[in-house]
Amino acid sequence: MIIRVVVAAQIFATAGRAQELKLTAVPDGLPAGEQKILQEKRAAIVRESDALLQKRADYVTEFKGTKAATPRAAEARERRAELDAEAESLADEADDFTETVDIAVRIESLTAQIKETEKKLHGLGFKQDAEDFEQIKGMSPADMAKLKARLFFRLQGLVREKPEQAMQKRFLKAVKNLKPAQVHNIQAMLATKESGIADPVFLEWLHSFQPDKSEAGLEADARVLIGFLKREKGLGKFFERSESDTVDLQQEAAITLLSLVLPHPYFDVLREVAAGTYDVSEAWFYVAVLDMDTTELGAVTDSDLAAQKMLIKQMKDLINERAMMRDELGKFQAS
Repeated sequence: MIIRVVVAAQIFATAGRAQELKLTAVPDGLPAGEQKILQEKRAAIVRESDALLQKRADYVTEFKGTKAATPRAAEARERRAELDAEAESLADEADDFTETVDIAVRIESLTAQIKETEKKLHGLGFKQDAEDFEQIKGMSPADMAKLKARLFFRLQGLVREKPEQAMQKRFLKAVKNLKPAQVHNIQAMLATKESGIADPVFLEWLHSFQPDKSEAGLEADARVLIGFLKREKGLGKFFERSESDTVDLQQEAAITLLSLVLPHPYFDVLREVAAGTYDVSEAWFYVAVLDMDTTELGAVTDSDLAAQKMLIKQMKDLINERAMMRDELGKFQAS
């Protein structure tokens, strides 16, 4: 609703927006504290407008009948210019007030959309709230690296929960799709002193590993690998490193190794994160995985993943826009 405080045209000496002051009504749906501030601001502008109208009326009375080309006429022109400037300033104030109300309404609309998106994400297993997402956007690269490592550890933890027979079956299928370059990368990155891996059984297996063995040989390979993944706690350290030239290859080797026995849609996410192609402002997407229990984590599907990614992007955009609107609101309130 628009409420207009109209100043009679004959009182104003100049044409333009200062002749008609338009003030937006303060909506009822805003937070009580904010609504009170805006109502007080609006009332103050109306009082200023009433005072200006009275000054204009007094001006007309005071200078009525003044003849041109007299000292009195010059005084009238000077006084009228002062009143016109005051009217323009008041019109600017009214415009700022209207824009402030529009921003406040937009912020409330965005907050409602954020809450609805948050509700949908909770339905997909996320336990974080929008405030958590806003905080994580400011994390340092070092802290983000630690979160990537924790995510890898969570996925590795599924090896301890999943039946060994199922993982062997997965290995027999996945190993056939390994490319020579992947085999070489696993051996080059993990079978060296620099990797920090000291498990003698695993290292002996890794040096001689080839995916073109008999099924019996591959089943034996699967048992060695599964045992290693259950014991080894150092693979996650590759995701905490950033200074090494080989860090990307080390991370890819660790992911490939784990994915040989465990199918999970989050491996692709982790690859994107590790490669730096995943938007870190969407970090909530994979940090949420850290709060899932093993049953929830193991039940994640590709369709869940697609829905989560869509909602996370939506959440990111809504929160970014709300932050921008809040900054704008702060500027108007400070002026």
